[in-house]
Amino acid sequence: MTNQLSKSRELIAGVGGAILIGSLFLTWAGDASAWNLMPGPAVVCAMAGLTAITCALSRGRIGFFRPDVSVGGAADLLSVATAVMIAWLLLFDLPSGTSAEAGLYVALAAAIAIFMAVGDYAPFRGAPVFPRLEERER
Repeated sequence: MTNQLSKSRELIAGVGGAILIGSLFLTWAGDASAWNLMPGPAVVCAMAGLTAITCALSRGRIGFFRPDVSVGGAADLLSVATAVMIAWLLLFDLPSGTSAEAGLYVALAAAIAIFMAVGDYAPFRGAPVFPRLEERER
């Protein structure tokens, strides 16, 4: 059962990453894509999508710049940041006179799917939020 759950999480992360990257080329507001509307945050969205795909391909078990940070953790962090940026844009920062288009909602749904799939829910089951590293791991 656990292996089946792991495979479905990997599949959701990979497909979510591909959808997130693809949504950057759809219209987000008016006739503007993410690259025209918010080019800086669009790069973060692309990084979140690529990291989610890498997480799916590597099963999230390789280090990401540091041995104590996995690709799964990086995908989780970047997808949460992406979802927050998109929600902020949707709620407060759309250009006046434009309305949100499908690409914006697709990107938000993909970012949410990624962080829901790769997130670590162990603290909700009693694990420490900030576990201590042992001396030999430092």
